[in-house]
Amino acid sequence: MSELQTYYDNFRTGYWAHPDADRCPCRGRGWALSEVDTWHTCPIHYNGQPGPDDDYPDVENTGDTIPAPPPLVLEACADDDIPF
Repeated sequence: MSELQTYYDNFRTGYWAHPDADRCPCRGRGWALSEVDTWHTCPIHYNGQPGPDDDYPDVENTGDTIPAPPPLVLEACADDDIPF
């Protein structure tokens, strides 16, 4: 087994969690990022919080959308404007 796989498997167990949120790698947010760029739930502070990769977890989806910009209109060049 590779060293990275061993690290991942160990990190996944949650051995790193600390009851004090200021000392816990998750900072009390319920999710911690490992050294191999994988997110893991904190066995102490996770209470169903949306994951860091969820789309805008702090913004309520109201169904509003940003209007599309108007279509780009290009002016046609006259033959006199062509430099050759």
